[in-house]
Amino acid sequence: MLWRAGTLALSCLISLPVPTAIAEAGEGINIIARTPEAKAKTQADLIEAIIRFRDIAEAHHLADFADAAIPVKIRVFETQAEFHAYLRSDLGYPEERDIPATVVALYSNSTIYLTEEADALSKDPRNTTHDDFIKIIVHELVHPLHLAAAPEGTGTGPEWFREGLAVFLADQFQKPSLTDEDFLSVVCETSGRDYVKYGAAVSRLAEDFSVREMIDAQSGQQFMLNILMDNGLGLLGCDGS
Repeated sequence: MLWRAGTLALSCLISLPVPTAIAEAGEGINIIARTPEAKAKTQADLIEAIIRFRDIAEAHHLADFADAAIPVKIRVFETQAEFHAYLRSDLGYPEERDIPATVVALYSNSTIYLTEEADALSKDPRNTTHDDFIKIIVHELVHPLHLAAAPEGTGTGPEWFREGLAVFLADQFQKPSLTDEDFLSVVCETSGRDYVKYGAAVSRLAEDFSVREMIDAQSGQQFMLNILMDNGLGLLGCDGS
C-alpha cells in the first residue's frame, strides 16, 4: 500500500549496523521497534526482502532505480490495530476513508510502516508463511521503485496498476486467469478494491508487455485505450459502448 503524506517528525530513531546487502543502497536504515529482539528480527527480514527485491529489479531491467527504493526508516508495530491508529493520528489517513482489514504495511516518504509478522499473518488468510511476510515487504519496496522508474510527472498510474504491479512483482497470492469481463472491471475501476484481481490484471498484461513498457505507458487515457485494444476489448471500452 502506498500513501503520500506530509513530512513525518519521528523521534527515538535507532540505527542498527547495516549489512553489506543493505549498505550497497548507500545509507543506513533507522529501525524503530518495541524491543531489541523485534529490531533484530526486522533487520534480518529487511535484508532478506532487499536481496529478493534487487533480484526482481534486475530481472525486469529496473536495477538502476533500486537504490531509490531502499527506505531510510522502517517503523514496526506490534499489532495491526496500533499500525492503523498510527495511520490516522500521525500520517493523516482520512477518517472517512476505510483502511482495508488486510492492510498490514505501507510505504510513505522513504519509510516503511510494518506490522510484526505474527499479527500480520493473522489478518489475511492468503498470507500464512514467513515467505508471505517477506513478500509483503517486497511489495512495499516495489512502490518507490515504480515511482522512481516512471516517466516524470506520471506518478504511478491508477490504483489497480500501482497495487497490481506490486502484487505481480512481489509474486503474491494465487492470481486467477481473468475473464474479459473481470479484466474490464479492473482496468475500468469498477471491480472494487481487490489486490488479487489487480495482480491478475497486471499478470495478464505481462504476457504481452515488459514491466518497463507498462510503466512507460502507464498514465492518461491513452494507457487505458492501449490496454483495451491490445486485449481485444477496444470496441467495448469502459462505458460498454
